[in-house]
Parts: sequence; C-alpha cells; structure tokens
Amino acid sequence: MRTRFEERIPPELREAAARGWDLDDGDLFVADELVRLEPGLDSRRARALHFLVAAVCVNQRRGSTRLPLADGTLQRILDELGASAADREALGRVLEGARAGGDRPLAILGAVGERKPLLLDDEHLYVHRMWHHEESLGDALRARMALDAELPEPALLERTMAEMLERVPAPKGAPIRLSEEQREAVLTALRLPLAVISGGPGTGKTSIVASILRMLIRLGTPVEQIALAAPTGKAAHRMAESILGYLGAIPKPEAADRSLAAACPEPRTLHRLLGYSPGTGRFAHHERNPLPERVVIVDEASMIDLQLMDRLLRSLRPDARLVLLGDAEQLPSVDAGAVLRDLLPPPGATDARSRFASRLTRSYRMDPSDPAGRNILAVARAINGGSGAGLFEGDEPIRIHADVGALEFQGVELVEPESAARGGSLEAFVDHWDCVRVRGLPGFAELVKREYVHADGAFLPDDEAALSSLFRHFEEQRILCVTRGDHLPTGAEALNLALHRKALARLGGGHREGTFLPGEPVILQRNDYGRGLFNGDQGLVLRVRGASDAAHRFQVVFRRAGGYAIFGLDGLRAHLRHAYAMTVHKAQGSEFDRIALILPEAPLPLLTRELVYTALTRSRKSAVIVGARAVLESGVVNRLERHCGIAARIA
Repeated sequence: MRTRFEERIPPELREAAARGWDLDDGDLFVADELVRLEPGLDSRRARALHFLVAAVCVNQRRGSTRLPLADGTLQRILDELGASAADREALGRVLEGARAGGDRPLAILGAVGERKPLLLDDEHLYVHRMWHHEESLGDALRARMALDAELPEPALLERTMAEMLERVPAPKGAPIRLSEEQREAVLTALRLPLAVISGGPGTGKTSIVASILRMLIRLGTPVEQIALAAPTGKAAHRMAESILGYLGAIPKPEAADRSLAAACPEPRTLHRLLGYSPGTGRFAHHERNPLPERVVIVDEASMIDLQLMDRLLRSLRPDARLVLLGDAEQLPSVDAGAVLRDLLPPPGATDARSRFASRLTRSYRMDPSDPAGRNILAVARAINGGSGAGLFEGDEPIRIHADVGALEFQGVELVEPESAARGGSLEAFVDHWDCVRVRGLPGFAELVKREYVHADGAFLPDDEAALSSLFRHFEEQRILCVTRGDHLPTGAEALNLALHRKALARLGGGHREGTFLPGEPVILQRNDYGRGLFNGDQGLVLRVRGASDAAHRFQVVFRRAGGYAIFGLDGLRAHLRHAYAMTVHKAQGSEFDRIALILPEAPLPLLTRELVYTALTRSRKSAVIVGARAVLESGVVNRLERHCGIAARIA
C-alpha cells in the first residue's frame, strides 16, 4: 500500500528516482514539502511544481549552480523525468506567472531579492542558497580584482628573480630556468591580489609554488604570514612532499632557501585552514574574523566547489594575496560549481579575467627519453580535443590488446571485453592485475605476513625498510572506476571485493569475507580530527606489536612525513574501505606510476571527457583502459556541462 507521500508524487518521478543516477527519495521528499507550501493548488499545477523542483535537484546533483530555462536544458531534464506535454504546458504557465508577478504570487518561487526557496534571475532558476553563494563570491572576486595591490618595485622583482634563478633544482645536474610562462605566473602572483594558474600534468605547478615561496621570503614576507592549502588531506600531503622535495634539491641553497626548508608552512586542508568545526558546522574564519596570513596559496583548486570558494574569499584580509593553482581540464568539484574553470577566460580570449589568469601549456614530462609519459600526455591532449576516434590515430595512439597477457604497462593501452574468449574479460584483467601488480613486488607474501615491531614511537630499522617498500608498492598503482558501488561489476566496491577475495583465498583460514586483512590497502571515508586523520587518507592494515608484547594486533599504518602513524583497526573499522580500487573523483589530487581505468559496460552520464582525462593524467608511466572502445569514444565526446554564473558575474 502506498503512503500519502507516495500518492502525492507523480509516478513518473518515482520511477525516475528508482532508475536514475541523479534523483533519489530525499529529493522527492523535498519537492513534496515545497509543493505543500502552496495553498489551493489544483492537481495540474501541483504536478508541474513537483517536476520543476525535481529538475532543479537533478541539475544541482550534476554540479550546476543554476538551471537555464531558455537553452533546452530544462526540457532535456523533463524528458528524463518523464514529464508529459501537459506537464510542460502547465509548468510554462507557472514560470510565466512568476515572471509577471500578479495577484497570486507563489510561496516557493519568486524574483531575486525575495526570500523564497527558488529564485528567477533572468532566464535562470536558482535555489536561493546557491544564488546567495554565487552573488557573494562574484562580489568578492570583483572587489579583489579592483584592489590596488602593494606592488614590489619592478627593479626589485627582476633582481630578486634573477638571484633566485641562479639556484634551482636541475635533473642530472643540468642548469634549468623557469620558462617564460612559468615566470609570468610567478610574477602575477607577486604583483596582484589574485592569481589563477591552470596547467596540465607536468607543466611545472610545483616549481611555480616553490618559486613564489622563495621570492616571498626574499622580498621580506615572514613565513608565518604564508598559508598553503588544498581541498583534501591527500592533496595537502602531496603538496608538502613536492615543495620540500623541490627545496631539498636546490644546489648550494642560500640562507633564505635553508630557512624556508626548515620552517616551510604546513599545507592544510581548506577546512582546517578556515577553522571548520564538525560539531557546530561552522567556520572560525569569515569576514568578521579573517585569516591572519597575508598570502594564501591553494593547490588542486579545480576540486573546490562554489560554497567553499565563497567561504575562502570571505575569510581573506583585504590586503591578502590569493593564488589558486589547478588543472581546469580536470573534473570539477564533486559538489556544485566549476569555479576554477569560470575564473579563466577561454583560450585566446581576452576579458576582465585575463589580467589575473595564467595558462601553462608546456609539459616537462614530454621527454623524448620517456616514451610512456609522452604517450600518456599525447592521448590526454587528444581527449581534450573531443575526438574519440582520434585517440587511436596519429603518432601516439592508444594500443589495443585482445589478451591481458599482452599488456606492457607502458603508455596507454586498451583491453576490450569483447575478447573474453581470448583472455580480455574484466575477470581476466583482475586476475592479471592481482598477479602482476598487487603480488608483483618481490617478497610480497613475507611483507604482508610479517609482524612489524613498533617501539619508542618508531619501527625497528629493518621493519621500517620493509614498510617503505610495501607502501611505495601500493602508492605506485591503483585501479580507477567511474562508479563507486557494487551494483555494477565495474564499480570500485565490486573491484575491491574481487581483489579482497583473492587476498582472503591466499591467507587461508582464520579470516572471513568483509574483514580487513594484513597487507590490504585501505582508505578513510571521513575526517577524524581527534586522531589527525582526514577523508581520503590511505594506509595499510598490518600486524604490529610492541617490543615487549607477546602477540601482535591488527593496526592501520599511515605514512607521514618523516615516519608513520599507527592506529588500532577496531577504532577505525567503521570508516574504512578497501583501496585496491577507487573512483576517479576520489583519486583527484593523487599521482601514480600506473593506473587502470575500468569503463562501465555501457555509456553513463558520469563517463565524460573530463573524467577520462583526469583518470589518465593521474599516471606517470602506464594507463590501462579496460572496456569497449565504443564506450570510451562515447565518454570522450560527452563533455561535462555545468551551468554556473560566476564567469558572467566577473567577465
């Protein structure tokens, strides 16, 4: 028997929620609650409003901050939701009445300036909260772009830059200099209150961040007035490693470089930087309590959604500088918005954003001596071109194999499931990956079964060397998936379960399915501020005992700068997942030597050009694509479309 709630919801919407990716029962409940705020609605208008709110939910779930009404987007979503011609006609009358005002205004739909859940702004429909954040961020960006920055003297800048460039890290001892586009990006960050720097893999964003830091120190900015941040704990950790690695490779460092290396600001997540309290859901820093730092540098900015970017801008001092770095071609944030993309003018165009924007085009991984990296970058550029067929043509094509045994794990390769009889199925690939990649480390079985001794805050030297080898092994490779769940065999949870079962079979008795086994990679699913752990942190489950303990305990070990952090498995178990495989979204901010991208069996809305590009550019040496060529080509043609208003507000 259906509930009264179900009876009020149009059956087409219930069916769409049951089968769709972007609508669920929670959205239907919200739609029904809003429609019930309207007194005296006839059934036709009630249906129309249910469809309108559902369309807004779908549009926002897909990452847009506003729903265009005039370009066909609304009509396409209504098609997906099963709206009839009569529903569209009734909805058209509702929208026309809201635009015109009249003597019977709607309680849930109004114009900008009214306190209603849905707002009409020209030919766009906003959720009130999204309109507020977009308007606030647009105002903050325009104000920052109009600031007169306290400019260093040009002669001082040039002299300091020249002195700094005398000492830069160089591979194989060959002296190198910043390229002209890198140099301009550094100078923009030093001259202006806002700098937006976008570049693909290998374009030298780490060199730019390190160079900005070195210049700031030389120009007299105290290190404690510089903040480094990233959207996730993993990205912040990588930022720290990259900067310290760069500084540590400087030949004959000067005093400024030595002091910076010794007291380099610790990169933090944006939530930590802004003082987020999970208990209250509030941020310590805002316009009435701004951040104390004069320079804020944020990496992986493509992952920042509209609301968090608004929080960041409102938390800056008026005289602070903000530097945003990322890859605008990557997947945008999981939540609504595509702010980094909107802050950049289109390639070749000039508008108000151009003065603050830098695009890095030259890749330093395009080394003729590294054909694998060159192949990955060539394919990534072809993906951005949007031609699926073009991926398999030209001088650097994707190589196709019928048998997983033919994989070379160099450059970009494809294994098609149609070749299942010849060993090309997904199951055959998982077997091969487990054998060659998971268990491919010499002494792997012994490293997994080993009891690691932790005493006086550190592991014994032999154990630390073994740990380093095992961590490096898992950090160099990962399976990436389009979807997360186990309802599809190509989802991350399904792949994790398959590889977990193989580990279970190897260990024999004493363990059951669903537990975490020694030697298994795991990932944390939520922030744990008490332990200093964050969503996305990755570790290994291992047998660990103290020097005087008679028996080991299962512990989760996380790699940290200069050592390891260990925590009891039982205390973290509820928030851990296996990490043999993860979604492409979860892998943002990570980098591996080798990845495998598992395509769904049929095209999905989630499979887009940006997702394929993001997956392939996580890898330095090898990217294996498992799936049908036609599905890959469909994904590359499918451009991720987000409807946002930031570009229009500032350009």
